Amino acid sequence: MNAMRESQAFKWGIEIWGLGSMLSAPAGRGEFMFGHDGANDPAINASVHINPVTRDGIIVLVTGSRTLASQLGSDWVFWQTGLPDFLSMPGEVKRMVPSLFGIAVTILLVATIMGWRLRHSRRRRGVSPEAA
Repeated sequence: MNAMRESQAFKWGIEIWGLGSMLSAPAGRGEFMFGHDGANDPAINASVHINPVTRDGIIVLVTGSRTLASQLGSDWVFWQTGLPDFLSMPGEVKRMVPSLFGIAVTILLVATIMGWRLRHSRRRRGVSPEAA
């Protein structure tokens, strides 16, 4: 059973696959949260995760949604470890992109306004921009 929880494959440098199970996140003491998620049509979704350190687990079976069970399983992994589940990372990145774009635009706008005000104040004092 322990061999199934040892990492066998990597994606983006992260240990994600054991022998037949997915390694969700480090659980401490050299162990990994492990389990499996799956979805089929018409909209059946399942998620099973086990924490070998605390010996807790969660099983979620959902109909009517292709992603709800996986999301609940990922939330449980985060609650147990404080780390995101590997499966939830692409969704989290997609969710963060608009915020990061907004922050970048705000920084650019503030820098532009500060630069304009600095040049404008130097011109009023008679200091040429080349002399500064």
